[in-house]
Amino acid sequence: MKIKILGIAPGMPQIGFNHASVFVEFNGNCILLDCGEGVSRRLLEEKITPEKVDAIIISHFHPDHCCGIYLLLQMWILQKRKKSLTIYLPENISVFEDSLKLFYLFRERFPFQLNLEICENLNKEYEEILSIQNDHMKGYKDYLERDSVQMMRSYSFLIKDDKSSFLYSSDLESTAWLKQYLNNLDLLILESFHPSNEQIFELANSFKGKIILNHAPMSKMKELLRSYPNHNLRIADEHETITL
Repeated sequence: MKIKILGIAPGMPQIGFNHASVFVEFNGNCILLDCGEGVSRRLLEEKITPEKVDAIIISHFHPDHCCGIYLLLQMWILQKRKKSLTIYLPENISVFEDSLKLFYLFRERFPFQLNLEICENLNKEYEEILSIQNDHMKGYKDYLERDSVQMMRSYSFLIKDDKSSFLYSSDLESTAWLKQYLNNLDLLILESFHPSNEQIFELANSFKGKIILNHAPMSKMKELLRSYPNHNLRIADEHETITL
């Protein structure tokens, strides 16, 4: 399994960094986890061709995790991608489909077949991927109830191939629930902005694999390492390839 972290910035833009996106190769498949701002440029930098990406998986509908998808689709239209593409969404497929029209991304313009699926159906196509609904959206409950909006889905993803496994937490409010997935896990890419430092330290103490801190201001991640100089904890690098 090969993993490229294409963007590590949190919700607040950071100079010199791109927003959330991870490229993963496993068992002959290539997928993008999240499509934050800058993902199109990063794919060009990494020389990842349009035909190489089999599917896109969006963990939740926060702008820093999904707004790069519109420019990415436009780029692939202009590059004349031919291979069909499936986008897995956390919720509201019809709303996302309508949003494509807002950006003049009409289906008639696509030189490839575009399929939209819900994240819960991931395992039907990719038995190696477990989609795990997490607790990130719980803070929005009052807003959604006020406006009678039926949405609150946010996901983490566990990917296993024949030799290794890794978990991409995406955004989450707490780390306690992650412990049940740590057995036999080689790598955890951990969102480190929302959980407290104490939660992250406790998780690191209970995990023998590697933890890569992601999706937080660089100042906070460096402070985490100064406070807890643990051998299995380090900061993500947007320009490395991790091989498991």
